[in-house]
Amino acid sequence: MPLFVDPVHEALIVRHTALSSPRLCPDILLHLITPAQPLWRAGQAELDALGLADPFWAFCWPGGQALAYYISRYPESVRGKRVLAFGAGCGVEAIAAARCGAEVLASDTDPVAATAILLNARRNNVSLRITTDNLLGNLRSYWDIVLVGDVTYERELAKQVRAWVTQLAHHGSRVLVADPQRGFFDREGWITVAAYTPPADDDEDGTKTVMTPVLTLG
Repeated sequence: MPLFVDPVHEALIVRHTALSSPRLCPDILLHLITPAQPLWRAGQAELDALGLADPFWAFCWPGGQALAYYISRYPESVRGKRVLAFGAGCGVEAIAAARCGAEVLASDTDPVAATAILLNARRNNVSLRITTDNLLGNLRSYWDIVLVGDVTYERELAKQVRAWVTQLAHHGSRVLVADPQRGFFDREGWITVAAYTPPADDDEDGTKTVMTPVLTLG
């Protein structure tokens, strides 16, 4: 858990992002790579050279937006509860939950993401905890609510995440998964509690959206 902002990571984040509000969360400001910036179209080699390999934290993906919007509409669902935002990325759903009075742990194994989450949390005047530990498969800890946004983009990872959060649900956690139609998350046994249309992954001009259901285990 970063107790302070890593100055090297902060410099990278501030230099290569702009403060921007996601479409579904206009009251949350985040450090994001937007279509107006050169890195929106950067190749992997360019990102690697800048020390920004796989900057998933620099985008507000549709799953995170859908979860954050759901929380903002139903603040009582997280208020006063222990919330895990798994694979938190930019931290949008973690910030939304913290705003609504939750005790939040945002987890992301990327240390640059951890710094981005901390910067974004401070920008939005919320307090939360952050860890870079890989919590996938962790059954020792308990959370009232587990938020899973944009970590089901590969078949094997989606399978592992589904198995883990199913176990967490059986242990008493309420799991909310936002699945933006990537096709890898097996929805059998899950029910839709809400559905929203955040921008698609490749949206550049505000014209592309993707139907994103928020699911919980039935």
